[in-house]
Amino acid sequence: MRHRSIVLCLIFAGGPVGAQTGAQTSDLARAAAVWERAITAKGGRDQLYKVQNLLISTHHDAIRGAHRTERLLAFPDRYWIWHDHRPPATDYLTEMYNLDQTVCWSVRATGTPQSICPNDLSEFEEPVQLAYLLETPWVKPRPVRAWTAELERGGGTVPLLILLVNPALHRHRVEIVRTVWRIWTIDYYLDAHSWLPLRVLVTHTGNAGFAVGPKAAPGELQLRVGDYSYRFSDYRAINGVQMPTAESTGPGSWDAVSCLTNVTYYSQLFRRAPTLEAGPDGWKHGTP
Repeated sequence: MRHRSIVLCLIFAGGPVGAQTGAQTSDLARAAAVWERAITAKGGRDQLYKVQNLLISTHHDAIRGAHRTERLLAFPDRYWIWHDHRPPATDYLTEMYNLDQTVCWSVRATGTPQSICPNDLSEFEEPVQLAYLLETPWVKPRPVRAWTAELERGGGTVPLLILLVNPALHRHRVEIVRTVWRIWTIDYYLDAHSWLPLRVLVTHTGNAGFAVGPKAAPGELQLRVGDYSYRFSDYRAINGVQMPTAESTGPGSWDAVSCLTNVTYYSQLFRRAPTLEAGPDGWKHGTP
């Protein structure tokens, strides 16, 4: 059963233009300050900017098999993925994108391999680095707003009734900072103690698709089909950058996740079509 938060809003209309401009400036300043706290908590820009590539391995034990996904992002414009969610027997694929040299392949268990390149890094199917790294030399979201909220254990906003009747269910006080980058708007839910993201909502600007569930909080982004929601937990330092070891991209299920930075990958990985036979370790096959 879903509960909606009860919110008391005071709206002041007809205020002087100068006051509105001052409020906007204050909002931007607060958002920038919160964003800096988040960057520092992740390890700082110096460490983040040293990340030349990121390998993300996720694993989930399903009832009828183990689901596994391997993603390698070689910055600024190369991306490789192995996705295996069998059964069914056809639910696995591998893809490679090299935008610098316009070499892209999608190879699925069924159908003919396709070679179609997106126009831009922001058009990748999933904006992974926005969720995991926050900022890189090539991707720099712009903070535009920040506000405070509280999260329950499941990662949603605590309904006011629950908060009053059973405060023990409350777990996290968070600062939410909204950022924008090209076609994406991103809300980062930062733990008020660690300043690390507990939740990240990524929405495509102008997405008019079907809504995915109700908004969980006043002002929260409305997720639609094609947008993304991440929940993160259990951070640990990887080469000086804080990375989650558990993630959830769906209701009620958590995946084990392992992140490595600056790995040595196969020298031909982004020059030729990948093969399903290479499997989840295809990124490191061959001679580096």
